[in-house]
Amino acid sequence: MRILWIKVGGLWPANVGGRLRSLHTLSALARRHQVTVLTTHAANDDPAGLARELEHCERVISLPYSVPKRGSPRWALALARSWFSRLPLDLSKCRVPELERQIAALLGGDGADNGGAFDLCVADFLVATPNLPAVSSVPIVHFSHNVEHRLWQRLCRAQVRALRAHCSSSNGERCAAAKPTLARVRASRSRSPTPTAKYSQG
Repeated sequence: MRILWIKVGGLWPANVGGRLRSLHTLSALARRHQVTVLTTHAANDDPAGLARELEHCERVISLPYSVPKRGSPRWALALARSWFSRLPLDLSKCRVPELERQIAALLGGDGADNGGAFDLCVADFLVATPNLPAVSSVPIVHFSHNVEHRLWQRLCRAQVRALRAHCSSSNGERCAAAKPTLARVRASRSRSPTPTAKYSQG
């Protein structure tokens, strides 16, 4: 099987649980399948080290992009923009134009440029999904181990400042709506009888 794996936020070094989970899964898959990894890296990440770590993958493509950090000017701008978007801040700040173009090219190619059509696309964590095309002939699976909206709901209950509580509550509600909304849009606009997106519940 030919698999396209999409991950926003980098994979190497493996210094957090999410990266470890993804790396071990990719390493196991690559021993039996043809896997292409398309990810991003920040200034303190190591894309060359990632390619060495995933030597069994067919291709490892890493694009420079730093997710805006809370309290930074880029984060404040992303927060302001999120109020005019259907996407919550957690997702809107992870939209990467170059990543979107690369995904569209790989999933939309006729096979001549990408070495043959992919059989499956995996969106690693919910934050990868805004970069996916609305319609794809390749099945798309959301792979996640967190239920993001529940994390935001817990954060909201812990806040003592009204504005922060409101922001946390709003973000949680939109994260909760994002999974079924994205799935319905892709399924309803699909030209094939099989839905193009399937989403886990965490």
